[in-house]
Formats: sequence, structure tokens, C-alpha cells
Amino acid sequence: GNGSRCRQVPAVPRSRVRPPKNQKEENTEELLKDARSRSLGAAALFMVILLVVAVIVLMAPRGKESPRGKTTGRDSARNSIPDHCTAEIPSNVQLIEGRVPPEPTTGGVLPTISLYSPCLWNNYGKAAKNWAPSAKWSWKKTLPGEMEVLVLQHPHERPLHILNVSGSTKQHRGQIFKAVTRNIFPNFGELNEETYGWYQAQYSTGLVVMLPDPDAHITLVKAQAQWRSTFEGLAQEYSPRYRMAYASTFDATAREWIRKEFG
Repeated sequence: GNGSRCRQVPAVPRSRVRPPKNQKEENTEELLKDARSRSLGAAALFMVILLVVAVIVLMAPRGKESPRGKTTGRDSARNSIPDHCTAEIPSNVQLIEGRVPPEPTTGGVLPTISLYSPCLWNNYGKAAKNWAPSAKWSWKKTLPGEMEVLVLQHPHERPLHILNVSGSTKQHRGQIFKAVTRNIFPNFGELNEETYGWYQAQYSTGLVVMLPDPDAHITLVKAQAQWRSTFEGLAQEYSPRYRMAYASTFDATAREWIRKEFG
């Protein structure tokens, strides 16, 4: 009325009309949102863990399949060792770090038998076990393809390459027992209570012993060095019919042992 016009307010569609929320409904909706977010977070974490496990399984090394269809790391390691070698290193075999065996802390009379090869030969391991008291045993691991060498060295003497194994002489590995036996006695070795029994066991072999003059030499080492070339020459000429040796005369105990054994 009064000639004034009423401004018409547009009606709000029913679908857009949202009744006011009370406090209880708001709290319930917040809890649902929090639960959904936690559920999604746990699911994402589970997927990440599953993906990491799958990558580890795919990247794990696989050995060769055994006859029964099962693959184990032990089978793979065993298959990588050549037939003429062993993975077991006897406790009396010393590993060589450098190119040559370390010098013994004491003099001694035992030879040193050293193997240079990519793996430890079966026959070398057996010889080291069976003849443990007869020598000092050592092994140097070399690169594949290098010449494999068995070296025997007596105290105060030059090293002997008693076996050389290359690609064309692989059968020589089986001759280790024969090669060691043939060279186990020195050309000119020390004779004492420990070694005398070794020489006595050579029933068909004679023994020539050098007894140095204590007044002419300072030590037994000096005496054997002075006479070595002479007696090594005799050893080359008369071996194996005669063995050449030297004995100490520098103390009363050694002289008494010589009188008792040789008169």
C-alpha cells in the first residue's frame, strides 16, 4: 500500500537449504573425518612397506637351483669352488698376506711348504693335515689365471719350485705328495736330537755329518754358511745315496749328544 513497491526476495531451493547443525552433529562429523584420514594413512603406510619388501625380494641374489628345485646360498657357494679345491683350510695352514711367507720367529729345522693358487688344493689340504709335524704350511690366494706354484724352502737354502701348474699342466696338482716326498730332506741340513730320527728312517741312505771347529767359527749359523757351497755340491753328486748334514759343537750338551750317538 501507500504506492510503495515491495522488493521480491527469491526463494531458496529446498536442496540448498541446510538446517543448522547442533554441537553433537558437528562433533560426530569431525570424528568421522579423523577416522577416515587415519584409515587412509595406515593404508598408505601398508602399501609403502609392501613395495619395499617386494623390491628387496626381487634384488636378492639367487644361487643355482639344486636338483630338488630349491635354491640356497650354501649350494651356490659350493658350486663356485672347483673340483680340485676345498673350502676347508686346515688350522695349521698359515695365510700369506704379502708375496712371501713371513720369516719364522725362531730358527728351527722344518721346511716351509707354500702354495700360491686362487683356491686351496684338496691334495695340499690333505698333505698339511697328514704331515703337519714335518713342515710349516702356508697358502697365498692369487688371482685366477696366474701360474699356480708349490714352493718348498729349507732353512738357509734357496726356495724350490717343486710344482708349477698352468692351463696345460693341471694334472700336476695330483703330484703334490710325490713332489714333497722327493724334496723333504735339505741339501745340507742341521742334525740334532729332533732330526736324527728322520735320517735314521732312511735305511738305505748314508749320512755325512760336518762337525765345525768351535774355535774357528762364532756360531753354528756362521759355520754352516761357510761350508754350505761345498756340501751342497756333494749333495747334488751323491744324493740320494748320501745325505749331507751339520751338527752343533758349540755347547756342552750338543757335544755330549754327539759323543753318545757317534762315539
